[in-house]
Amino acid sequence: MLVTPTLLLAGCERTLNALLARDPAAPARLAALAGSRLLVRLEQPPLALVIHYHHAGLDLMRGDDVDETDVDAVVELTPETFSEWISGASIERLMFDGKLAVRGRIHLLEATRDLLFDLDIDWESELARWLGDMPAHSLAEGLRRAARWGYAPKTS
Repeated sequence: MLVTPTLLLAGCERTLNALLARDPAAPARLAALAGSRLLVRLEQPPLALVIHYHHAGLDLMRGDDVDETDVDAVVELTPETFSEWISGASIERLMFDGKLAVRGRIHLLEATRDLLFDLDIDWESELARWLGDMPAHSLAEGLRRAARWGYAPKTS
């Protein structure tokens, strides 16, 4: 089966909206963004994507033929800059370093990062829906122990 860009976008949109529906902070964040449109242009591979925010989630659309006057903000970046941005790098620093070009309502970038990458989801509860309470709890505890195993607090 050939996966078209439109089909891929629809799958990403459905997944993101399902995650947002499980985040208790998402409704307030979406309300603040509702009606806004962000055009994201990735240099390599060349990709233009419009994110349209509404109260129930977001819509992802191809942005190849979108006029910049039809969106609230435009961001142009490389995959490396995208990685830095989602990892929490300051938008101002990325712009100052010449890695990020933004036009329009710059705060949409920060609000988008908060919305998509600061999800507060009860993963154990989600696992319990599929596996049952006891298996989900055991799996979650095992993952927490594995995460703590590699963590050793620094002592001065």
